[in-house]
Amino acid sequence: MFYKKKRSKYNNTKCTADDFKFDSLKEKKRYHELKLLEQHGRIDKLEIHPKWTFKDAWIAGDKLKRQASYTADFSYFIGTEFIVEDVKSPFTAKDKYFKLKRAFFERDFGLKITIVY
Repeated sequence: MFYKKKRSKYNNTKCTADDFKFDSLKEKKRYHELKLLEQHGRIDKLEIHPKWTFKDAWIAGDKLKRQASYTADFSYFIGTEFIVEDVKSPFTAKDKYFKLKRAFFERDFGLKITIVY
């Protein structure tokens, strides 16, 4: 029997670079761009997949309760400005769960998420 490979929810291709896993080729390309910017001193302290835990948001499963969190694609500094970045397509940027997590993130941490299309 042959099984057809299941397509991803948003038809993206998962990939790796420098031992990091990326959800799409677009995210991997952005990683390489940011890495070059860091090597040339344009940005500092590049972090891949940084995670923040929300203060008051909990997710209740069957009998499991865990604190909700948000994992960005990248974070870095340009001078003294701290940037949190997420690579999205115009379609995924409109996702209701992303919008909710974005609102929690901006409320709890006072930071804006920069969306890269």
